[in-house]
Amino acid sequence: MWVPIVEASSDVALMPPTERRGVGAVLGVVLGLALIVACLVFVLRQPAGRIDGEARMRTAFDLGTLPYELEVVNSAQMFQGEESVVLANPRAEPEPPKNPLPAKSTSTEEGETPATAKDESESPVQEKEIPRYDWSKLALGESRPPRQVALMWYPPAVGDAEIKRQFGESWSMSVRDIGEEGGLSEVESGTLVWGPYAPAFAHERLFEAGRTFRDSLRVNLSTPGQYCVMVVTWPRNSPGSKAHVDEILKALTPKSIPEATR
Repeated sequence: MWVPIVEASSDVALMPPTERRGVGAVLGVVLGLALIVACLVFVLRQPAGRIDGEARMRTAFDLGTLPYELEVVNSAQMFQGEESVVLANPRAEPEPPKNPLPAKSTSTEEGETPATAKDESESPVQEKEIPRYDWSKLALGESRPPRQVALMWYPPAVGDAEIKRQFGESWSMSVRDIGEEGGLSEVESGTLVWGPYAPAFAHERLFEAGRTFRDSLRVNLSTPGQYCVMVVTWPRNSPGSKAHVDEILKALTPKSIPEATR
């Protein structure tokens, strides 16, 4: 850890003792602030600690064979105590790209000169109608296996509030209120069957500009003694499926003795 070194000049050495003490106090403050800043930089630049992802999963679940060729591709412990494990199929086909946005027309109407167009542009700005698109008519295609499964465990100090934030209220929009630029809409919410539990879930669809979409489904896998959320994500333009989630849950049998259904 680097700490700035401040050397006293010859002018300071010639000062009376009282003034030298004053300068020494200032230098002490400077050195103290430099030390604090250096410590903060050192802490903030530390990478998140690596953890054994499969071992973390076995601590929480009776782990079976994961479907869809899923395997641990990343796992870490965050600064505030959260632990994350990410599953994916490294051999999966590349994800389809976003569609390009339609080019805006710059042509003028027949008989209109560029000068006329300029004059109109200098007139008072009129409110333009926001482009609308009926996203409910978007072709969804066939559902493909999930692209990624992310598990996040929260420490008890923040777990309860985090679960309430993620499953207490919906932050999505009605599909009728989504404009051409896209937005997030809830497809379905409710509960699933997971051993003796009935975990809450929220299936959401992110509509993207260019008329593509991404599906994800969050499940509250919290049990007595742990706070856990699983997020399943599908490839672009592939609708999510609860059947896929059920297959994943079969490989993640809860270990805790049920005391209450969350």
